[in-house]
Amino acid sequence: MIAGLAAFVWAGARAAKPAEPRVLCEARDVPHRPQRSGSTWTWIERPHGKPARLLSSVGGRLVEIASSVVSSDATDSGIVFATKEGGRWTVFHKRDDGPARNLRSSTSQVAAVKLAGESVLWLEKRSGLDPASPLPPLSDLTDLWSISAAGGEPRRLASLLESEPGEILGVRGEDVIVSSPRTGFPGATVIYSIAVETGAVRRLAGDSGHNTAVLTESGEICWSATSRESSQAAGDTCVRCRESNGAVTTRVDWLGEGGQMFSSGDRAFYVDADVNPSAWLAKPGGGLPRSLPIQTGFGVAGISRGKVLLFKRESAGVKLYEVDLP
Repeated sequence: MIAGLAAFVWAGARAAKPAEPRVLCEARDVPHRPQRSGSTWTWIERPHGKPARLLSSVGGRLVEIASSVVSSDATDSGIVFATKEGGRWTVFHKRDDGPARNLRSSTSQVAAVKLAGESVLWLEKRSGLDPASPLPPLSDLTDLWSISAAGGEPRRLASLLESEPGEILGVRGEDVIVSSPRTGFPGATVIYSIAVETGAVRRLAGDSGHNTAVLTESGEICWSATSRESSQAAGDTCVRCRESNGAVTTRVDWLGEGGQMFSSGDRAFYVDADVNPSAWLAKPGGGLPRSLPIQTGFGVAGISRGKVLLFKRESAGVKLYEVDLP
């Protein structure tokens, strides 16, 4: 019995031991919103005072895909990204090692892009009758557009009475799930479902604060929000999720503010904004927060498709590593 207990404790200790990071490449800055497709990580680098670059790690090398990038999305079938140059926003689609294809160019602000199968989606800001008006029907609007990855005529799917474009979280069934920020303090974040065929818009959730959100493969929507339990709510964050039955629950609480949400499979994670960020699983049932086991000295840059992208600061920038998601 004692031997069995010892074996159980040893197995638990081994499971909790941080994995050995694998070196990927060197970069100038910490990756922003990294995504994994195939065996490659893709992300936006936002160096201070310089144009943002879309980068990827290929065979231990850092490869620049485009510059002046404002948004991107990477899947196994390709990469879609938007750039801003000379007062124009352009949406591109790129497959593997082929050239980037110009799908749409406009003087209207493009804030988010998404690749869904063979369709490219993006959010575009449209000027209202009175942009300064507090009345949504008169102020700026946000349009959801779609076009085939092969090109053709773009189609406006729907319009939101939101003046600031947010993020496209993904496609769930026949609906596109998007988030929209509302400016001011403390601000708010609202999540909508948009039917692709009819353009019908349905509000799913909303919370105070400038938050980030993700859509998991199981269809749950999870977002960061101001803590409802802390006596200093402005400095603490929780993660709330809308389940498939419509119920909204708090999954994890008492986290630092200013972080980002990531997803892998049917799991959602919050990566905080510390100097060396930690990742926190938003698990059903709640409980005390517990960070993923990561070796000391490393920070979490992102989580995607069963992998964790880590970074370690160096004098000339950062070195990037990868570990399997526990």
